[in-house]
Amino acid sequence: MTVRKSLALATVSNYVTMLISFGAMLIIARQLTPTEFGIYSISLASTGFLNALREGGVNAYIIQHQSDDLDVLQAAFTAATFLSLISALILLIMAPLASGFFNAPEVTSILWIIMASFLAYPFVATVFATLQREMRFHTILIMEVTVSLVQSFVALSLVFLGFGVYSLAIALTTSSFVRAVFCLAVVPDLKRFRVRFTGVLAVLSFSVVATGSLILREVKDGAFAIIAGRLIGPAPVGLADRSLSIIRLYDKVIAGIYPVVLPAFAELRRSGADSVEPLLKGQAMLNLTAMGVYGFLIIAAEPVLIFLYGEQWRDAAAFVPPMMLAALFGSAFERLATPIYIAHGRVDIVLKIQSFLAPVTVFALIIAAPFGVMPALWALVGTSILGALADLFFLPTLIDVTRKALIRAFANAILVVLPAIIVGVLAAQFAEHWRLGTFLYLVCVGLPYLLAFMTSAFFLKHPIADEVKRWRHA
Repeated sequence: MTVRKSLALATVSNYVTMLISFGAMLIIARQLTPTEFGIYSISLASTGFLNALREGGVNAYIIQHQSDDLDVLQAAFTAATFLSLISALILLIMAPLASGFFNAPEVTSILWIIMASFLAYPFVATVFATLQREMRFHTILIMEVTVSLVQSFVALSLVFLGFGVYSLAIALTTSSFVRAVFCLAVVPDLKRFRVRFTGVLAVLSFSVVATGSLILREVKDGAFAIIAGRLIGPAPVGLADRSLSIIRLYDKVIAGIYPVVLPAFAELRRSGADSVEPLLKGQAMLNLTAMGVYGFLIIAAEPVLIFLYGEQWRDAAAFVPPMMLAALFGSAFERLATPIYIAHGRVDIVLKIQSFLAPVTVFALIIAAPFGVMPALWALVGTSILGALADLFFLPTLIDVTRKALIRAFANAILVVLPAIIVGVLAAQFAEHWRLGTFLYLVCVGLPYLLAFMTSAFFLKHPIADEVKRWRHA
């Protein structure tokens, strides 16, 4: 299957699952309070490093490995089983401690419910990696849509039955077992699920570095919820989580590329082809779309939150600007840089970057959080800039790309999006003057913003304009 077709299928899968889960969350957000969302966010953040330990880089190991023989898959399954059991045991023990740490009794039960999902992971890991390696994204599309439907149905049903915040945890665990059953149905060859100790050390040696970087990344990403949840309380964390959710909309929109990027760059490496042109083109388009989406959300943060989640989330709008900037700088180069590091077998670079960012982020939040949520969020902006600088340092040491070319891709995106932001601000002032309702406000601001964005992209001949022309004539 070609990379373009794989991207198309992965994108369709991502959009469909995003619409299903997001539609369910629009309803759930009106049934749960900010405090309940804060408790769930804190619980998920507490499992972050264990999720990384459980995954252990097994997926990436299979994708980047030169061979996909049965003995490699069996060794990977054995390693995944070992790591999943260890992770589940740690979570079983730490759940009551986490509950006491956050002074939230619900955390213990939520963590124990999530713990059960760890037991399904070994049966998913090797099959999902094989599907990605072989570019079988039509199968992944069916699987992810099915899992998303089940998770949304379970969550909605339990919420209306009165299970509250536990509904989200139960739905998450249910979806994990559904995904495992689906994988067993797709690849019914049970030989690949046999325990094989030969080769496990090779998996774990790769896993040590990959897992270390994943754990540090989870610590960095979950630091705000954990530290703010402890020092400030779950309600502000819940508000910040909803503001972050609209930022994640963009990540969900482009998430379809991620299952394709790593195997595509890995294949380029195996064939000896150049990675620079795909990197720069992809970087240019990702930077521009990110700035376009983030720019609009900063302009219309409050009406977007009210329209999606209801009046109770109005106060979350104040948190959007710093979270947007943190997301923008944090992903400026990372979205394609990390797959390139892994595709070249240099997970040590990922570890080095996360080894630096994780402690800096934790330290910055510990210093800033006692002064409130906003100082803590602005601290994240600073650490995200450091992450972008780290990728700028390491990428040119691995492939033949210049820092000037990477910075140019980022700067060109700023030039393209600036006219759209100006038009959006003017349209927002017009909408506020006429006191339009929430929906009409978004239409009044969104349509001129989109028109100015696309006009600027075509006028300045940005690479995304060429892609739009290609799709239009396809």
